[in-house]
Amino acid sequence: MHGEGETSSQRAIWVALRKCELYERTCESTLAKQTLAGIRTAELMNTEFFSVEVALLESISGRLPPQNCIGLLLQALIQTESTGTNYQRCRVLLEMSSKLISLGKTGDARKRLFQAVALAQSYGYRPLEAKILLVGGSAETGNEKRISKFAESFQLASDMGLREIAGESAFRLGEEQLLASNLLNTREYLSRSVETIDQLAKEVSARARKSYLNVTWRRQARSRLGEVNEMLPRSSEAAGHQTREGQEGKRFFKAIYQATNALGTADTAHDSVRTLNQIVGHTLKCGVVLMLTGDKVELHPSGLELDDKLSRRMVKLYETVGDQPFFESQDVDTGTGKQKRTIAWVPLSAGGSRLGGIYVDVGPRRFREIEIEFLTMLGVVSNNSLLAILHTQQQPTRVRTKAAYSGIVGHSREIEEVCAQIEIAARSPATVLIEGESGTGKELVARAIHQNSQRRAEPFVTVDCGAIPETLIESELFGSRRGSFTGATVDRAGLIESANKGTLFLDEIANTSPALQAKLLRVLQEREVRRVGDTRDRPVNIRLVSATNANLNSLVESGSFRQDLLFRLKVLHIQIPPLRNRRQDIPEIALAFLDQLNQANQTKKRFGRGVLDKLGTGYYNGNIRELQNVIERAYFSAADGNVIKKVEVESGTRHWQSSDEVESWFKDLTAGRKDFWVEIHARYKKRDISREKVVALMDLGLRSTRGSYKSVATLFHLEDREYRRFMDFLRRNKCQPDFRLYRKGAEN
Repeated sequence: MHGEGETSSQRAIWVALRKCELYERTCESTLAKQTLAGIRTAELMNTEFFSVEVALLESISGRLPPQNCIGLLLQALIQTESTGTNYQRCRVLLEMSSKLISLGKTGDARKRLFQAVALAQSYGYRPLEAKILLVGGSAETGNEKRISKFAESFQLASDMGLREIAGESAFRLGEEQLLASNLLNTREYLSRSVETIDQLAKEVSARARKSYLNVTWRRQARSRLGEVNEMLPRSSEAAGHQTREGQEGKRFFKAIYQATNALGTADTAHDSVRTLNQIVGHTLKCGVVLMLTGDKVELHPSGLELDDKLSRRMVKLYETVGDQPFFESQDVDTGTGKQKRTIAWVPLSAGGSRLGGIYVDVGPRRFREIEIEFLTMLGVVSNNSLLAILHTQQQPTRVRTKAAYSGIVGHSREIEEVCAQIEIAARSPATVLIEGESGTGKELVARAIHQNSQRRAEPFVTVDCGAIPETLIESELFGSRRGSFTGATVDRAGLIESANKGTLFLDEIANTSPALQAKLLRVLQEREVRRVGDTRDRPVNIRLVSATNANLNSLVESGSFRQDLLFRLKVLHIQIPPLRNRRQDIPEIALAFLDQLNQANQTKKRFGRGVLDKLGTGYYNGNIRELQNVIERAYFSAADGNVIKKVEVESGTRHWQSSDEVESWFKDLTAGRKDFWVEIHARYKKRDISREKVVALMDLGLRSTRGSYKSVATLFHLEDREYRRFMDFLRRNKCQPDFRLYRKGAEN
């Protein structure tokens, strides 16, 4: 009852705080103060979690000077580190950024916003991400960058129905268009903003409506719209021109809106292609070709005849332009001579990878400014939609639970491939051979296969073939009849019979004798088992999964393992990578072990600064089992409160030989003594260096930059236009560790 009451109290306080925030945002400060006063005396309000909420409310209210708010929010930020509440931390960082911008400290604001957007994207806080983009636009220095951020915020907020953010984003876009003297576009955005403000004002109480409308940006939206209408031409001829231009502006704005809605419902990249082809071709009345890149280049034309010359021209644009839009007149060879044609190229990208682009040919005329803006905006909308599609396609991988996969932790490509093989094996009744070094988690994989199979409700029986003496293993596996040997006083079923209808897992099967291998082969062939000393066979229905840390093919060649048995065992094959080949999973695995220890011992210990980085430097001959021992030793050795400040990591000789070379590359690349494309890219293509070493180099770079590929590229002295090529090389060759794990590791 006590626990239920406490949960109820927490819920009541949480609801009251949300009401306070709503009152503050709708300019009903009196109601906010009264509601907050009603819960201030509650004992739970003294906890760190609710102290952060109160600090956020004080900052939102506007009653404190920005400088005072920053001090309050800094204390709240420290508290979120202690409580580990990432959503709160993201909100605090966002509010701090807003206050820093008001004080003119845009550089500091951008740093906080970078941390906030990393959290929002990692944990899927999309409403917060829309607000971060809005605030981030105000922190940018260039007009184009501000427009890009505001446009992304507007699109994301519109998708999710966040009218307040969409209205302010439209106002900010209108202001930027006014600075660029694009009056018609300015009017379109300001009109949308004022329309949204009026809708929201109707939902605010009558007593607060005047204060709500008097907030600076809402007041300015209406006044700016009036100024722009005054600035537009008044003569009848000009008015007619204005009407036509205004209608055309609405047509382009409508096309962007249609694209946002249509792309938001697309399930695949190809659905997006069809939508974009229709929208661009219909709006600009010209030929369009969309390029998608992946395992192969795909070209989707609409209104243009796709020939070899056009294909080569598009591929060249894709390779040379980079991630910048391109609008230019060119002499194009049409087959009957060269013609002057105006070409546009709008690059498409998502998640740090280039995905292709939109190629537009409007013929001999030049692009008008409104058309250039339309295509640029469409590129932003398309990139967001493609990113959402990729997020959806990858979702089944990310929602993988520990329960479904027996505690398998990690999201590297290597472990995701293992999980994909587990799913295949779980759907099949075939025998499975799992190979991997000692300590890599072969039994976890076997259990995951069983738990995801149709036999999950039946027994899972484990046999360690290396732990049972050779004189006993036969009777343990097959059972025995009474009197068959000294001590056999009763008939006894063996482990194979115990696994009937379920799964039998034979670990370290390489340790079995030739005689036992022959009997196992017979079980697999006949699906029958004969107990030691018995004369009759008993039918069994088992799924056999075996594992080994030895190379069975080598044992077959040496004559110590039966080849026909290997054929039977290796119908499906899963190779588990050693821990050193998936270092990006080490922080997540370490945190999982620490959580287990905290739960078992009812503590709240955490890793200190630099500990996770230190853990990533080990060679781990014993793989995950050795890492677990390292964590346990550090956990029980930590005498200074709840912070684990030191871990003892043993490094093998092979690790340091490899590490010295990779660290040497890293130092040379960051110092500018060597070129990435010559030293790494070219040598990898020639197979002079292994994929493992490229991954190790990226691992070192991501640990140095807290998970920022952009910063890694900067460290390697790559030019901005080379960044897409850099990411494309890593993605295509599976040398791209997941940056989010490094950010989460740094966070913890």
